[in-house]
Amino acid sequence: MVKPSQWIDYDLSNGIGAPTDSQVGGVEAFVTPLDNQYHIYYAPGGVLYHINYNGFVWTIEDLTSGVIGVDSNSGVAGFGLGGTQYVFFMGTGF
Repeated sequence: MVKPSQWIDYDLSNGIGAPTDSQVGGVEAFVTPLDNQYHIYYAPGGVLYHINYNGFVWTIEDLTSGVIGVDSNSGVAGFGLGGTQYVFFMGTGF
């Protein structure tokens, strides 16, 4: 990993094998204060993914798992409070 003080151009989706969609989807990214982890939530093609960097490794998790989708007109909003992450979006398939 590159030192945080350096700016680089890096395709995170391609680099860690995350799905991509160039037409729809929202994105939200933040660092949680207590654990200093990076959290990225994004919704390509109606699926909500959580990409997390814990200081050592990147992980990807499908938060919708085919049960609920993300409305293509919805954005994604989120924040960290303590060590917990919260993400909001308009869903489909309830």
